[in-house]
Amino acid sequence: MGLYAITNNILFFGMATHIFMTNYYPIQYNVFLVEVMHFCVLAYSKLQIFLDRQYRNLKKNPDLKGYTDYFEELCNSFTINSGNIEVIKDSQVFVNTSVEKLDKNNHPPELMDFLIYSEKEESGRMNKVLYYDIPDNFAYEKCKFKFVALTVSFSEKEQYNLKLCTDKENYYIVDNRLNKYLFCYLIMKQFGIIKNESSVTYSVDIYDQNINNIILCEKDEIVLGIDKYIIRKIQSENGSGSELKCDEYIKVGDELLQ
Repeated sequence: MGLYAITNNILFFGMATHIFMTNYYPIQYNVFLVEVMHFCVLAYSKLQIFLDRQYRNLKKNPDLKGYTDYFEELCNSFTINSGNIEVIKDSQVFVNTSVEKLDKNNHPPELMDFLIYSEKEESGRMNKVLYYDIPDNFAYEKCKFKFVALTVSFSEKEQYNLKLCTDKENYYIVDNRLNKYLFCYLIMKQFGIIKNESSVTYSVDIYDQNINNIILCEKDEIVLGIDKYIIRKIQSENGSGSELKCDEYIKVGDELLQ
């Protein structure tokens, strides 16, 4: 039996099975198709994350840097921005999507660290709104303050001055949470250095809008307000690492809270 005949048989029996299930077991068949589709999306996403991690390991090899840089330039030349939402996983943009296409079935929490919703101002600057779960709406408000300086230090010789507001983008948005996921993402984006969020340790040295000096670590996060900020101690994390559970308020502006 030739390849043509085998292909015809597969198509025939596949079509016959589809017609039979559609007519005699429509509900069970639809449920089965939805489950298969969800499994395929989940399997594809996990495979993409695995391959991405292997590629990041290749980039660390100096002998292969020329090849990986060329490959990235080639890919970027064909990249089309498909939406104003970036799904971030392992400090990199896992996928671009839109508000209309964003849902928990195609973007489950275990496959993302956080989301970035971008909206352009008249000046051309993009406001970057952070979410650690899919929100009901994407309304936001800009902060009325900015830090004077923010430095993330991994050692005395490895320090990075991160910029939360530039001519191109602004992260000073009310309720934005500044933590290890965002810092590792910005270090990757601004300096091209890869850090593992699950095991990273560092200190954050901040001079705020009132020139107060604050030193934090990877167990802390900052929640931005309209004209002040909150520092929260991270007590625990869920299994996926995307939803940070915080309950101890350390400092609100200049006021200490219990």
